[in-house]
Amino acid sequence: MWGDGFGGWDGGWSGPAVMGVTGLLLWVLLLAGAIALLRWSRPGPPSARGPETPGARDVLDSRFARGDIDAEEYAARRRVLEGR
Repeated sequence: MWGDGFGGWDGGWSGPAVMGVTGLLLWVLLLAGAIALLRWSRPGPPSARGPETPGARDVLDSRFARGDIDAEEYAARRRVLEGR
């Protein structure tokens, strides 16, 4: 019963070699899982995250370009944004 070399105590499918291979496979799977988790949790490049929202300066520039505000108001608001 135990002498067939498959699963017995005579070194068939068990022993240090199989345990080493199993341990190595376990570490490879853990490492692959950690790498996948890190890649999934980090944000990608801006194009992958979707369109960026315009900043305050961009909005101010576009309002001035459309004629919503005059040059004096544009200059005053730009100074405020630049902290002067």
